[in-house]
Amino acid sequence: RPAAHVSASRRFFDPAEWDGSAQWQTDLDRSSKYARFTTQRAKEASVQVVMKLLQRLRPDCARITLNSSKAEPEAIPMQEQILGVKYSELKPDSILSKQWLIAAASPAEWWSPPPPNVYLSKAERVSKPPVVPDPEIKDTLRRKGGLNGVLWSEGCRARLVEPSWRQGSTRVPRFLWHVPGCVYISGQFNELVEPLGDEPLATATLWLPAQCIADASAKSRAAGRLWLLSLQRALEGPLYGSALAGCRWEAAFFASGPKSQDAGLRLSLQGYNDSLPKFAPDVARLIGQHTGPSNSDELEIVRRAALAEIRRGAAASLQGSSGVGASLARLTLSEIRDESESLWASISASAEASSQALVAGAIDAVEAGTLLQAIVAALPVLGAESATPPSPAQSADPGERPMAVLTRRPIWQGPVAQSLCLASGMSSLLDVCGRTFSR
Repeated sequence: RPAAHVSASRRFFDPAEWDGSAQWQTDLDRSSKYARFTTQRAKEASVQVVMKLLQRLRPDCARITLNSSKAEPEAIPMQEQILGVKYSELKPDSILSKQWLIAAASPAEWWSPPPPNVYLSKAERVSKPPVVPDPEIKDTLRRKGGLNGVLWSEGCRARLVEPSWRQGSTRVPRFLWHVPGCVYISGQFNELVEPLGDEPLATATLWLPAQCIADASAKSRAAGRLWLLSLQRALEGPLYGSALAGCRWEAAFFASGPKSQDAGLRLSLQGYNDSLPKFAPDVARLIGQHTGPSNSDELEIVRRAALAEIRRGAAASLQGSSGVGASLARLTLSEIRDESESLWASISASAEASSQALVAGAIDAVEAGTLLQAIVAALPVLGAESATPPSPAQSADPGERPMAVLTRRPIWQGPVAQSLCLASGMSSLLDVCGRTFSR
């Protein structure tokens, strides 16, 4: 677990960077604290810390932990200094040690090294522009409550950008919002739109309305939940490297209003601005190709998870509809596959008229448009192959600010870098994910 957490961290800092005084304990200025960790000295110290860590990743430095009700006779009683945990230490005999080193030098036939991580970022920190008051941001948007529960900081106005569709391409999204140099964050009471700082992060959120979600029966809602749960599990492995590289994603259903454009599928994607153009289309392609659980065993796993959500009241999408539990118990693989096809057909019918997207962060308007084109091209969204935009009667009004669903807090999937389910060997040893034995 600690090693996985370290692997998920993008940068390392040495405590020696602090000046040794107690000033940092009382200094409430975040920028002052942050500056201490971004100097050249901090970067050099980070490299030293990483090298020390790598030097410890050797077979002769390995430690194996065994949980047992009684200690071995030759074990030496020990106590951990910080938490005071008592344990015993036992050195293996020389024959076992030799066998261990030989095995490490000659891996088993089934073992293969991890593939290169194509999502690692090489982006440099961006220069933070001065905050310039924007007269077009109404004072009411900056007060408590804001718009749709979102408070907008100075200089963070969302601007409508005309998407530059390629000839013959699907005209999705219909409306594209761009918030350059700012990022959506979650405050204690409100969602906030604040200046990004110097981190080269970018976020893309795509809203795809679907009439079938607004009209969903208990069976359809149950199938949608099983599709979504199986999607989250199916993408753990393919997107493991992306989580290590700081990329995040979310797919979620919403039905927040009576209109057809108030119900649909939202895709949220975040990463560093040089890796997001690779990560976002890859995720979209995997989502578009997913038709539900891969087999009957996987179906039973997500079925149990969905039924447990109903008992806990944890899945809002499954509440308030009679017959959902019974539908969950009866659904088959083919029925879930049919519902996924109906979902994309419904999205295709309305996406060109009322879909919206929001791109924020260290990314300009042209890059935002290109990114959305790549995302949509990877999805099974079929639009009219013409250069004629939808008529005003067909198009929804974008409003003065992005719709609420675009600014709602995402529930990011992962990072799987901290998941014991994907830690090498852990799921087999501990069965923490229920994948070794049938439960």
